[in-house]
Amino acid sequence: MRKFVLACAALAALTGIAFGEENRVIGNWLLRVDDDRFSDGKTVIAITAQGSTLLAVRCIQKNFSLAISAPAGGFEADDTVAIKFRADANPIVETTGAPINKAIIEVVATPDMRRELLTAREYAFRVTMPNGAESDSVFKAGAAARALPEVLKACPEEK
Repeated sequence: MRKFVLACAALAALTGIAFGEENRVIGNWLLRVDDDRFSDGKTVIAITAQGSTLLAVRCIQKNFSLAISAPAGGFEADDTVAIKFRADANPIVETTGAPINKAIIEVVATPDMRRELLTAREYAFRVTMPNGAESDSVFKAGAAARALPEVLKACPEEK
């Protein structure tokens, strides 16, 4: 548990997000809730770790996204990263990502990904670096069904 909390703190530090007004550990997730100083909403981030790789499910200024720690780092600001996502045995979802910094990739989350985050038992990501190298990460959903609804509520799905 200590490693998990430290890993989550590292992700928050790497993404430039300070710990906020409300932090809760829910199973294998750390949930952070802040009032958004620039809108009438909240900034809500749920973070989990699997080994040395971190995953964040985020609602920032009412924009829903995912962030994953970069498997090899060393990205440039204008790089585009190809990402494949698979929840359980569901169809593979292809999307893209862009580096937030050299250690974190912001993943463009599709509506299918958003829905599957609540119901799946595990999430697999394949990140293809600009040089063609691939890296796979698998996260156990664990308590996602209890931790993620607050993130999704802060970022209602567009109709």
